[in-house]
Amino acid sequence: MKTNNAYKNQGIIIALFCLLILFLVFKFINIITPFILGFVFAYMLEPIISYVTVKKKFNKTLSIFIILTTFFTIFFIILYYLIPGLINQTNELIVKLNVKKYFTQAMGTDKIIEFLNAKFPALANAVQNGVDNISTFFFKFSNEIFANIVQSGKIILNLATILLITPILTFYFALDMQKILDTLKNFIPISHKNDVIKLFKDINGTIAKYLRGQVTVSIILAAYYSIALFILQVDYALVLGIFSGLSLFVPYFGIMFSFILTSILAFVHFKTTSIIVYLAIVYVMGHIIEGVFITPRLMGKSLNLHPLWIFFGLFVGGSLLGFFGILFAIPLTAIIAVIIRFFIKAYKKSKLYKY
Repeated sequence: MKTNNAYKNQGIIIALFCLLILFLVFKFINIITPFILGFVFAYMLEPIISYVTVKKKFNKTLSIFIILTTFFTIFFIILYYLIPGLINQTNELIVKLNVKKYFTQAMGTDKIIEFLNAKFPALANAVQNGVDNISTFFFKFSNEIFANIVQSGKIILNLATILLITPILTFYFALDMQKILDTLKNFIPISHKNDVIKLFKDINGTIAKYLRGQVTVSIILAAYYSIALFILQVDYALVLGIFSGLSLFVPYFGIMFSFILTSILAFVHFKTTSIIVYLAIVYVMGHIIEGVFITPRLMGKSLNLHPLWIFFGLFVGGSLLGFFGILFAIPLTAIIAVIIRFFIKAYKKSKLYKY
């Protein structure tokens, strides 16, 4: 009995410690942002570093230095040439999305309401209310997404300390990644070490394959959509193309929303339904390229998640953390799914199940 109580007390202490860590992370998120970015970059580049240092037996410190120097040089060059135009287009797009009068006049809804008001005032009032409700919902949602993206981008890009410190932190994370993992392993109770290590290996394998594959897929499709929209002479082709590529992180809803947004902006500019047909072809082709050729080769069925789990994760993430909750809902749901499957297997091996 005393032993069981001791285990319960240890479990409570561990749970409280984890909650404290989460609280501190959210409380001091601005301070630890360089550390998070450094760990993420080191984690993303770990396969390349392992290949060069372990398989090819090159000097670890020098190899990491060369790999990170190359990576961050390319990264900063892309930021230097891409971000100013992206921010300008995004700011203009936010202004346009906030100007309801522009859309109602450009799309001709004001003339329809004026015509109905002369003969059917009640119907005109109902149409006006419908347009108001749709505009308020759609543009508020659009503004929230783009405002979050732009605000987050400005925070990351304008803080010189982050840009200077992150490469240094990435270097040390990459250099001592194995030591960090070994230190964390030492905190695992010996009696459960093998099971816990296997659980974290499953989580790491699932998330690593998903994140690395999804980032690659998003970059390829962002380039595809940007070029296609530029050829069609759609306004804000760069920001809409990148947004369409990144929308893959939000299954089902992301690409639908990006297509609707792009279609509205294109229709306002060209004032013809043929542009919507062309856009539909572009997005359908993009979906086919992504689903048939790119994703199966890069990722396969890496998450093994039922669509119901995906929808549930999106709704819960959105309700708790808003836009960024939706953005990170899928990997978090995948982690939870791996943990649930782990405990189900453990339960089926237990005496309680066999009893």
